[in-house]
Amino acid sequence: GLLQDYEQKTGNEISVAIVQQLGDETVETYAVQLYKEWGIGKKGQDNGALFLVSVTDRQMRIETGYGLEPDLTDIESKRIVSNVVPPYFQAGDWDEGVRAAVVGMISAIGRDYAPSANVARDPAVHAQSEFNIGDYFWLLIFVFIWFGSIFARSRSWWAGGVVGAVAGVIVGFASGAWYWLPVFIVFGLVFDYLVSTKYRDTFIKGNHGNIMWPLLFLMGGRPGRRWDKPGGGFGGFGGGISGGGGASGRW
Repeated sequence: GLLQDYEQKTGNEISVAIVQQLGDETVETYAVQLYKEWGIGKKGQDNGALFLVSVTDRQMRIETGYGLEPDLTDIESKRIVSNVVPPYFQAGDWDEGVRAAVVGMISAIGRDYAPSANVARDPAVHAQSEFNIGDYFWLLIFVFIWFGSIFARSRSWWAGGVVGAVAGVIVGFASGAWYWLPVFIVFGLVFDYLVSTKYRDTFIKGNHGNIMWPLLFLMGGRPGRRWDKPGGGFGGFGGGISGGGGASGRW
């Protein structure tokens, strides 16, 4: 993916996080805490950046580590969240909005980065004319978040399987890839179960450790350490010191 390729070639680490809501926190505080929790950036270099989106609050923020502040300046971050991304989000084009933010951050940082050939052909860099489920990934995620707010009000979780089946049928008709049907059904059941039983901890109490970290893998990123697993977690991030730089915006 784009972010993984970028990290391998430059050593810089960019993460993307989409959350349901901020709860009682400001987008700035939330971003700083999440940045620290995931340990973004290399230890001793703090060369990381985070793009945070809160769906319900319609807010976003770029949080920058000390090591990238000279390049990804507050002015450039403000331009991205105020001018570049909002038109896409306002039009409901989440995929392009996130892509535009990431590409803008990479361009601002510079360091002579050129995507590898396979990454340059990836949907995360260029749109494709043929159907690709990756092109609709963000739309599907936002739909499930919306349904999640409904499912969470009920302790039953079979409805998620029904919604997943409907989504699988739609994808099957659109692409002919019927193998997605059981995947969507299982995902819907698991998703409904989680939000029905863990909703208060995940979406209301602001438990950052339960944020939807798999979203990072769409563009090749990965989360780092979590508060509930100090020193462990999912892999190589070792920084986590934000310089307080960046910018916030709305759409």
